[in-house]
Amino acid sequence: MECGKEVEGEEELRASLCLDCFLERNSLMTLPDVIDLVRCPDCGSTYGRGGWGHPRDPGVEHDPDEMDQGDAGTAAEGALQVVDGGLVRSVQMHVRQETSSIYGVDVEAEVGFMGQVVPAQASTRVRIKGEMCQPCSRKAGMYFEAVIQLRGTKDRPATANELDKARTFVNDEVNRLGAQSRGVALVKVEELHGGLDFYLTSHSAASRVAKSLCAMYSASSSTSTTMAGRRDGREIVRVTHLVRMPELRRGDYVMLRDQMLRVISARPKDVTVEVAAGTGKRRHLGRAERQQLTFVGDADSAEEAVLVSATDTEVQVLDPVTLSTVDVILPEGYEVGGRETVLVVRTEDTLFLVG
Repeated sequence: MECGKEVEGEEELRASLCLDCFLERNSLMTLPDVIDLVRCPDCGSTYGRGGWGHPRDPGVEHDPDEMDQGDAGTAAEGALQVVDGGLVRSVQMHVRQETSSIYGVDVEAEVGFMGQVVPAQASTRVRIKGEMCQPCSRKAGMYFEAVIQLRGTKDRPATANELDKARTFVNDEVNRLGAQSRGVALVKVEELHGGLDFYLTSHSAASRVAKSLCAMYSASSSTSTTMAGRRDGREIVRVTHLVRMPELRRGDYVMLRDQMLRVISARPKDVTVEVAAGTGKRRHLGRAERQQLTFVGDADSAEEAVLVSATDTEVQVLDPVTLSTVDVILPEGYEVGGRETVLVVRTEDTLFLVG
């Protein structure tokens, strides 16, 4: 031991030095002189450990100065090195702006070492550099690998409301998948031929979203591929998923022998329905009965009507269009007690209660 201090055991020595002598020659905590922090100017994600981190929440506003200081402190903390056998008990970051893109960071910490808690300090400078990440670069360059084409049929094109719902649904699905993989992004959406074209940066994400759309609309789908040149030394294969909405869709109101039904799911050969009033069990209709169905309206065709009075067999409501009092048959099991309004679906000359 260098200073001649007596110690009780080898655990109080490091490299044959006591704690005081060791600290005179060594730093418990070190930082690089300069840390380069690469950050995407578009989404705010930072590059580190061989990849890009998650983008900032686009729905949250960030003060630029606070964002820079926070990122600088995080970068310094991530680069902090502690002597072998040391354990950081607490740490404080002091960040100061030196230029528009350079921040000084002073770190104060308490480090457990050789059986004691020792204060330690280190400093560095963080240089923030702007570089667009690959997902944002692809979006800016309109790069895409797959297209989802959502279409109705010739006799029943997609409605504006259905297209709005599909747009929201696809956006939410892509955001969910993008949170799991930075390579997933929705480049653009185009409205064409009474439908929507969604351009995505990922084959696999497009396939998953297309399947979800098919489930949502009980739709059919087909897939085709085309070659679109080369990029980064590899052939670019673009996949197109055509999602065709059926003639009958989930939530549709249909008539069968004077009974109002609601579609649960539909295929070309059969359909599953329930009593629209919500008082009966589901039924599976084969091809013959399916062909007897008369389309009344889609899921958004139900209207709210003011309930005027009720008996055991019928109710009186104000027609939402004419505002005249109309008698409506009360389905068995339909409860109107305590209600001020009910939902109705209209045919040419009749209103039906729906649940």
